[in-house]
Amino acid sequence: MYNKEVPSKLQETKEVSTKLQIGIVIAIVVLLAVAAYAEFGGIAIQSGKAHRTVGVIYQHQHSAAYEGLKQGMEKLGYGKNDITYDEVLVMGGPTFSHDVEMAEKKLIADNVDLLFVTSEQIDKKVLELTKGTNIPIVFMTRFHDPLSYGLINSYKSSGNNSAGVGANLAEAVQKALFFFKEINPKIARIGVFTDGFMMPDGSEQVISELKKQAPKIGISMVEYTTTNPPDATSKNWHEVADKIKPGEIDGLFHLASHYYGKQEVEETELATRLHIPHAVPSSDIPTGGSFSFGDDFHESGGQAAVMVDKIFNGTKPADIPIELGSKTLLILQLKRARDAGFTFPDSMLSLAEVKIEK
Repeated sequence: MYNKEVPSKLQETKEVSTKLQIGIVIAIVVLLAVAAYAEFGGIAIQSGKAHRTVGVIYQHQHSAAYEGLKQGMEKLGYGKNDITYDEVLVMGGPTFSHDVEMAEKKLIADNVDLLFVTSEQIDKKVLELTKGTNIPIVFMTRFHDPLSYGLINSYKSSGNNSAGVGANLAEAVQKALFFFKEINPKIARIGVFTDGFMMPDGSEQVISELKKQAPKIGISMVEYTTTNPPDATSKNWHEVADKIKPGEIDGLFHLASHYYGKQEVEETELATRLHIPHAVPSSDIPTGGSFSFGDDFHESGGQAAVMVDKIFNGTKPADIPIELGSKTLLILQLKRARDAGFTFPDSMLSLAEVKIEK
């Protein structure tokens, strides 16, 4: 016999199935909407980490270290809802110390959880200003040994509220001198702009290292100085540099922390005029110099990120050993070398991680 209830039950089943499908679709749409709003509308999807604010004091030449820190923190699982960077850019020059002090006061007022500073000069000032506070500091050094510079008590423990990554200054100077010899085995005199051009507490350890190591490989250092008052313009520099004649020096070694902001650019033009190689810190190679050798500061920024993470997880800065940069970098500026009338030997070309053609 034909059962009239069967079609009715089938119809009810279809209606239930349809309602279930509609419900699933609505749920998916709602979830997608919530996710989109969380991404673009500002809902904080918690990762389990307490939100932290890192105060950053840096110079534009040190941007690679800052970027290395941020990328390192991201690799460690810190998303944009977990960490905020409160940054202050400071410039070198006669007002540098005052500018760092103002930056530090601003970040303390902002109640940051930690300070990241990209040079030893900044760190020295910040250490003074944070005495008596619990604000941890993670630093980087470039042209000073952190121990002899007075930033730390030992490499095992800073003995204060800081931890950081130091540059291997002796290796950087030694390799740069060897590279001069590879470019020109007969090189005998390297020019350096020192007293009167270099800000106090800037590159004096680099000069000391140059004087110690250069004679070991038959190189003498020719110092160019001025007794004129410090000048942020090119006047003092040109007064001395314009008198240097071809053959007077065989190479030029650029020191950081100079009064005249564009000195590395002017030195490059001088090196081109004299047809000599020109070594600069890696932070200056975008604007001057024919080669640089030193720490890969982007990589060192990643090392600093690990220290920041340890501090955020409860480790005291003084319990974190000081590290040296884990990677060095040889950068060759091929066009400037050609403009100066020389080419890099195959030994340097094969070692260089970066070769700049323009």
